[in-house]
Amino acid sequence: GKDTGCRGNTGILEKDVVLDLAKQIKELCQQSQIRVLLTRESDVQLRPSERIHIANQNQGQFFLSLHCNASFSFKAEGIRLCINNSSGELKSVSQSGLSGRTSQHDIIKVLSQDDFLMQSRKFAALLQKELEPYATATIPLTEIPLVTLSGVYMPAVLIEIGYLSNETDEVRLANADNISAMAMAIVQAIQKYTGESN
Repeated sequence: GKDTGCRGNTGILEKDVVLDLAKQIKELCQQSQIRVLLTRESDVQLRPSERIHIANQNQGQFFLSLHCNASFSFKAEGIRLCINNSSGELKSVSQSGLSGRTSQHDIIKVLSQDDFLMQSRKFAALLQKELEPYATATIPLTEIPLVTLSGVYMPAVLIEIGYLSNETDEVRLANADNISAMAMAIVQAIQKYTGESN
């Protein structure tokens, strides 16, 4: 769709990189009898609310959101993991003074993500371990409020697979073999998570 996401200096687009990665993850998971549902299979635009609806409607075991990153600093690089943490959301709202009130609808959304915080952390830890060989440094796990994950009623992790604004990361993300290796690492984390969850 029109939202290309981040764009690298060579013209590589986030939307293309993550769709390729997602399709490879799906194919590898299917070989292991793990059912994967992508929120998009082609170059179409979906709002975050549409992705959340697809996930919740299909009652997934977990939700994985794939992204590339970008920064004004060309030095920013590497893989990052994020999970939605409602206490971070409530804290940031009160600190910023943006809102003195929380609607009943917001409380329900916050509590729904809290139900899965421990499982999200567990899945993120497995991803950290499996993706470590493809990272230039320790992979940080950040717990912040995320619109992309806030309404998902299941464990959820967001992966930033690298910075398209960083020359080294861009080369890595443009390499088909590297994307395939990352897909395999993510699938290994998925296999371990689903095995332990069962």
